[in-house]
Amino acid sequence: MGSGSGARQWWQEWQLRVLVLGSLSMQFFICFSVTLRTFAIPSWLRFLMRAAYMGGDAIAFYALTILFSRYEEHHTADGGSSTLELLWAPILLAHLGGHNSIVVHSLQDYMQWSKDTTVVAFKVTVALYVILKWPSGEKELQVPVISFFTYGIVKFIEKPLYLWIGSFDKVVASLVADAAASRRGLDLEIQLQVFVLGAKGLVQAAPVAVKGGVGPPTSIEARLHADAALMMFADLPAPYVDRLRRMECVLKLDDGHAHSTLQKCIGGVFRTLYTKGARLPGFNDSSYDLPSLFIIFVCVGLFHSSHKDSHSKKDIWVTYILLCCTLVLEFAVMIIHRVIFYFPRWHGMVSQYRLMSLSSPKKKKVDAACHIMKLVRRHVQDGWNMHIRDAASYRVFNNCRGQWTLHKMGLGLQRLGWSLRVPFDKSVLLWHIATDLCFHHPETSPAAGRQEDAMQQHSREISNYMVYLLSLHPEMLMPGSSPALLKKASHQIHLIVKGSTAEGLHQEDRLAMEIINGVDMLPRTSTLLRDACRLAEALMELGDERRRWEVIQGVWVEMLCYSAARCSGYLQAKRLGDGGEFLSYPFLVWSFMGMEVFADKIQRPDPPGEDEFTAVENTPANPLQGGSEPLGEGEITDAENTPASILQGRVEPLGEGEFTDAENRPASRLQGK
Repeated sequence: MGSGSGARQWWQEWQLRVLVLGSLSMQFFICFSVTLRTFAIPSWLRFLMRAAYMGGDAIAFYALTILFSRYEEHHTADGGSSTLELLWAPILLAHLGGHNSIVVHSLQDYMQWSKDTTVVAFKVTVALYVILKWPSGEKELQVPVISFFTYGIVKFIEKPLYLWIGSFDKVVASLVADAAASRRGLDLEIQLQVFVLGAKGLVQAAPVAVKGGVGPPTSIEARLHADAALMMFADLPAPYVDRLRRMECVLKLDDGHAHSTLQKCIGGVFRTLYTKGARLPGFNDSSYDLPSLFIIFVCVGLFHSSHKDSHSKKDIWVTYILLCCTLVLEFAVMIIHRVIFYFPRWHGMVSQYRLMSLSSPKKKKVDAACHIMKLVRRHVQDGWNMHIRDAASYRVFNNCRGQWTLHKMGLGLQRLGWSLRVPFDKSVLLWHIATDLCFHHPETSPAAGRQEDAMQQHSREISNYMVYLLSLHPEMLMPGSSPALLKKASHQIHLIVKGSTAEGLHQEDRLAMEIINGVDMLPRTSTLLRDACRLAEALMELGDERRRWEVIQGVWVEMLCYSAARCSGYLQAKRLGDGGEFLSYPFLVWSFMGMEVFADKIQRPDPPGEDEFTAVENTPANPLQGGSEPLGEGEITDAENTPASILQGRVEPLGEGEFTDAENRPASRLQGK
């Protein structure tokens, strides 16, 4: 009983001090952890950051409530005056206002601005009441308290103000207004055919520019890239004139500067949507930070020179700690905010998910964004140089998800094309399993004495990333994707390896052989793994190992671009709050190189011409669902060009005849906007 009573008495005396110091500790953790948000950090650390963000507000709010409720008491348990505790109130108000370098952890936090406005009105009213009712015998502390209250109230008001001004809808409205002003007087309604010819000319001149040693982008070009990236994340379509301007700028850059530009673009979008500096005027210079530092410094001096003999020594030390640490914290926030503002680079880590493992699927991240973006850029450049020549071939290339690689490699669509006609999520899973089976086959495995070359490495990195999307973020892979396919494939693999004794460093090699040899033992209804083995066998029959991996790498690059072009920019903007997705890189590259992304396909669909209606009428009816009977080689389905079929992952993809038809069709017949 005695110990319990003593603990309660201690808590009553120290409760407010513990809460205030705890709130200060939370602010330091948030301040220094915000620099990690643009890096690939473990999920547990990101959870702690989110918990500190929410818990810090809760602690500060609770401490303010206790502080104001104790205001009428003239003495605490140890005899100190409660007026000294009132100096802690503006610090807690500043904690509730947050820092310049962080204001929201997710886009949904913007919806709380009305609730925060109500809290601000209530707390500010109470604070003003406290100042007006200040005890007559404590005039010496009144000046630092009023000065500090001014600082705290301003910081407190910032948060709901930013949540209102910086909401996603306000960002979109501002972008639309700025774009309309910048395009005033320009002819935006050029035809698709004119755009294709202009873009093709830019690409053909690109090797000369890059060879000439072009340096980093100018400030104007960097601003153009940043504005374009923000518009893409806001799902705003770009006129053909803007696309040509973007292409002209990005084609001047070599691979290194191009990747650095992409990192800055994604970091700039994060800074705009998740920090204060980009949306409130005056936050990008010292016009706001220096007055705050000056007020805190003056308060520290006034408090130090005041008479404090009548107050509790414990409260005096707590007040010194709060004032000095707040000064340090404000200075640190100013430095960190400048770092985020002037160096908004995004990480280049690529998440991985390996299905073929005897244990649970291995999840890790690899630093491969730069290398994969080189492949994507070469893929689009090759498309412009080797395939795209008019509007029809441009549409065909935009809808490829592996067919162009097979066509380019002279394989046709007989042995491998069937795997690209199934629903997109199933196609990704089939190629993922087939890629691992080819890699771990005893005759080609690096464990057999060969080293994993760059082509194999990049193919498997893209493969693992696409399955990662299917597993954890299927809505980003393709609307309608089903993670249940992954569970089904995992179940079938476990049926085969049940009782397996595969051990050792290269156990995946033995697992691959067990899958190939044991697939016939599965029930006849288990077609997923059978189809994957059938695809792997077709790839192994190519003979030449380098050619095989060129095909695999080409198909994966096309699938990556196909998925990125059909992922909403808003979904990617939401993911930035949790570390972002690598998919944003090909999303930007695809658009910067003149291709169509989600907003372009929805807002500016290419209307079919009269000849396309005739072709559809003369073509035998085939359902547009991916589960229907596959198209034969050379069969043309012009309905592929309609907006509905473009966005669904379960449509019939392009046939080989569509490549030939697009290449041989006269350009005069191809008109479109």
